[in-house]
Amino acid sequence: MDNEKFQQLVLNKLEELSTGQKELREGFGALAEGQKELRADFRALAEDQKELREGFRSLAEDQKELRDGFKALVHSQKELVAGQRRLERELAEVKQDVKEIKRELRFVWEDIKKLDMRLSKQESEIVYLKQLK
Repeated sequence: MDNEKFQQLVLNKLEELSTGQKELREGFGALAEGQKELRADFRALAEDQKELREGFRSLAEDQKELRDGFKALVHSQKELVAGQRRLERELAEVKQDVKEIKRELRFVWEDIKKLDMRLSKQESEIVYLKQLK
């Protein structure tokens, strides 16, 4: 192989190497850009994860408030049931008292009628006695 062919061969190889190096630089640039995008995506994911954790904490707090509210409602319901039972007992007592009052009222009216009859009789006697005088 003569010198000129050798030089041509070396130039071709050098050109291929330069082209390959250029392609490698472009590929490295694309990789660097991809890495930059991945880092941005990772930051966004980390921020989303932070927001999710905050949301989870908020949900946990809300759940605790709901449980506390539920416990308070259950307690209030128990108090209402106890109050209702007490009122039912008192109502039964009042009904019994009303029943007794009605029974006694019948006797009172009978006594009033008897007194009215006596008064009417006495009035009649007084009128009769006045007529006799």
